[in-house]
Amino acid sequence: MIKHIIIISGLAVSLAAAEAQYVKNYKRAADKFYKQGDYYSAAQYYERSLSGNKVVDGGGYEPYQVEKKSAGAAAKGASPKVELLYSLADCYFKLQDYSHAETYYKEVIGMNAAAHPNALYEYAICLRANGKYNLAQQQLEKFLKTKPAAGYKAKATQELANCNFIQQQLQQGAGNVAVEKLNNQVNKEGASYAAAWMNTSTLVFTATRGEMDGRSNSKEYNNALYTTAQNGGTFAEAQKLPIGGSTGTHQGVATFTPDGKKMFFTGWNTLADGKKTFAIYSSEQTANGWSPAVLAEGFVNMEGADARQPHVTADGKYLLFSSNRAGSQGGFDIWYAPLHNGKPGKAMNMGANVNSKDDDGAPFYFAAANTLVFASKGRVGMGGFDLFAATGSFGGSFTEAVNLGYPVNSVKNDSYFVNRGKHLLEDAIISSDRGSLCCLELFAVHKSYNQYFAGQIIDCESKIPVAGVTITATTANGQAIAQQNTNAEGFYMLETEAGKEVKLIAVKETYKNETLGAVTASADTINVGQNCLTKIPDPFRGKETLVTRDIGFGYNEKEVAPESYGYMNEMAVYLKANPNVRLEISAHTDGIGSVSYNQQLSQARADACVAFLVNAGVDASRLIAKGYGATRPLEKEKDKKGRDIPAAREKNRRVEFRIVK
Repeated sequence: MIKHIIIISGLAVSLAAAEAQYVKNYKRAADKFYKQGDYYSAAQYYERSLSGNKVVDGGGYEPYQVEKKSAGAAAKGASPKVELLYSLADCYFKLQDYSHAETYYKEVIGMNAAAHPNALYEYAICLRANGKYNLAQQQLEKFLKTKPAAGYKAKATQELANCNFIQQQLQQGAGNVAVEKLNNQVNKEGASYAAAWMNTSTLVFTATRGEMDGRSNSKEYNNALYTTAQNGGTFAEAQKLPIGGSTGTHQGVATFTPDGKKMFFTGWNTLADGKKTFAIYSSEQTANGWSPAVLAEGFVNMEGADARQPHVTADGKYLLFSSNRAGSQGGFDIWYAPLHNGKPGKAMNMGANVNSKDDDGAPFYFAAANTLVFASKGRVGMGGFDLFAATGSFGGSFTEAVNLGYPVNSVKNDSYFVNRGKHLLEDAIISSDRGSLCCLELFAVHKSYNQYFAGQIIDCESKIPVAGVTITATTANGQAIAQQNTNAEGFYMLETEAGKEVKLIAVKETYKNETLGAVTASADTINVGQNCLTKIPDPFRGKETLVTRDIGFGYNEKEVAPESYGYMNEMAVYLKANPNVRLEISAHTDGIGSVSYNQQLSQARADACVAFLVNAGVDASRLIAKGYGATRPLEKEKDKKGRDIPAAREKNRRVEFRIVK
């Protein structure tokens, strides 16, 4: 029995030793991948070293934005497990997989926060990227109390400002801007980013699609250019764009001259130490496809510096790009060079209003608004790379860059803006890793642009401005789309969606409705000018509630005579402009004839007045007809001697309109 126990114990010790050796080997392999800048593989082996039994995923991808950064030295007094957790967190952080990174940073800080003081800052970045803004602020404030080095202090201070900016932007909401991911013919496995239009229907973009490597029998994820055709708002399945020549392992971020016959793009390699080197190449379109790529001519590529992310302006006059060459404000700056027959001239820096102390790149010049859109992580924004805009012209100056805000920007990385619409955010495409654990994807951006109609309403007779006029904008089919009342000076400004034919209608009680005309102009603000409204004649003269009229009827007739149509029409217009008014219409005769005859005749004439108004569009329920015959004379029809007084009889033959409500 004792012998069996000894044998089992010895076996357990052997297995434990073997397991320890495996863990040690995983750690060694992970460190090797880390030094090479292969953070994806390093993370897999660190995970396996941590658990001892996790399966390594041999395939990975190399996102364009990941840069090689040296690993920090092991902290004094830190346990091997803390070091392993920190290395794992650091890999995910560099891969911008903030969800996994947050988990491991939290463990490091909980076990030994002093071992890696900067972990607090990196943990806060993860919290911000994962939408936990209040927690991120708390960690940043805690980090600043540790008195970090100047560089980290500046970064943490900016991140605090970022958190405030994020919450401001989210509170404002998306407004009339929509951001939607492109279909899965474009966004597949790995990354899809940096779109550019080769022509009106062909989109070129950069992607990492897993391709089998025959030697290793595993997938390789290299950046390459792909094309897709747009048809009716959807994209076809993307195809790889073959380009020959020695351009490095990776190709991407293309731009085209206006005729689509010349392409500039970025080629880059990852060196043994994990560092990336970038250069800009060019290729010409031929009958057999694209020519073998060559290094771009002129002053774009400089020895000892990187150049990447080219963009040709719509007029073909300038090539913009990002470079860390001497003369830059900080890391990578945006530069521009004039193009002469497709050859770049001397490059010039875009200046401090555009470039920051950190990295700036992915330039795009929107000529319709003289606006440069670019990505930067050196300014207050929503985190990571944000898209900014500055207006100006080449050879002149540009305004201070402003953040394009939410939802164009997110708490992740947003970059590579491209546009072919009439307005800045119309028919645009951006690259963003929002909603993704790893990779940039392509998103369509569309803003509903509005037009403004401005004008003034005055009284046609007095020329005095009329306040409280309701101005309604309607579509061609009469649907109301906007409404506003004129102010005390008679002015109005209506906002409607741009690009629609609009009809403006002015309405106010006591005035005749007026159509101001159909407007189809394409300007942002349209001056409709001054229009006047005609006062509706008031049959009741202001505050009076009773008016008496001699409404004409033919002899012994019960129909309104034509000579009274004008007044009756005015009464109809008044009633329609004052829908709350109810009216009693009473008819009276003179004393000639029998009592019963006069009663019947007066009732018939009152009914005739009501029928006229109803035919003119007045609701019958608002009208009361009363015939009084000769029972309510205004004057005596005979004098003291019994002689007839015709004028009195004429006055007694009348119709009265009385407001009863």
